[in-house]
Amino acid sequence: MCFDLSSGLTDDGELDDRGTFNVVNEQTARDIDDDTSNDFTFVYDAAGHLTDDGENDESVYDASRQRTFVRA
Repeated sequence: MCFDLSSGLTDDGELDDRGTFNVVNEQTARDIDDDTSNDFTFVYDAAGHLTDDGENDESVYDASRQRTFVRA
């Protein structure tokens, strides 16, 4: 690992993770390999619950509409 003034800390094999967010700060897309195409896209329902994370995981919400965990 090294530090360079133009880009900060760098390391071989470093994950370059970039996200796209909507106006209510929900992440709508994720690019994990810096190839400018999204690797994952996220879908939310009208209440703002994550319904699709692009990885076949299922979000579980409690009675107060808080996400409690994710099932793979």
